[in-house]
Amino acid sequence: MTGAAVEWATDSDAPTVVTFGAVRGSGLRLTLTSAHPGEARGAIRISRLEAPVT
Repeated sequence: MTGAAVEWATDSDAPTVVTFGAVRGSGLRLTLTSAHPGEARGAIRISRLEAPVT
């Protein structure tokens, strides 16, 4: 997606915030890529997902 901005988390369990312009649709797909694939420290999780409407 073009025009997206990412505010990376600075601590464990701190939120990483992704913002982008208004869109219309019926779904949202997130493609997550580990910085350390195959390693324990490369785990990725989504513990909470919010999609506020503005």
